[in-house]
Amino acid sequence: MMWGRAGFLGDEDDPSHVVLELSGEIHWRGKGGWMEGIMIRRPKLVTGNTPINDLLRLDPGGRLDIWQCIFDNNGSIGNCVSVAGAGGGGMWERLYVHGASENCSGILVDQSSRLHLVDVLESHA
Repeated sequence: MMWGRAGFLGDEDDPSHVVLELSGEIHWRGKGGWMEGIMIRRPKLVTGNTPINDLLRLDPGGRLDIWQCIFDNNGSIGNCVSVAGAGGGGMWERLYVHGASENCSGILVDQSSRLHLVDVLESHA
């Protein structure tokens, strides 16, 4: 059986035009897929306790190619993006990653995962 690759298409010229606000996380298990021109961030108005979540988490074997996206975890606890286990990763180009909490990472990559990063800016401020 052959499975297709899921894709998320936003505005490749300005990702801030297509915004996905999450209180949880995107948990990617797929063996292939792509994301282009999307801003993923935490809600600006939060009440109560903030759960510990990454914005995007790739499981072992999860492959996702990303182009021209913004990940903003500002105001939350956890890594912004994490890639875990053997076979996880993808090609990520023209990303802006912001808002990892204290003692966490903007992009956390397990030693057995592989990412090809091109023109990626990471900011904790």
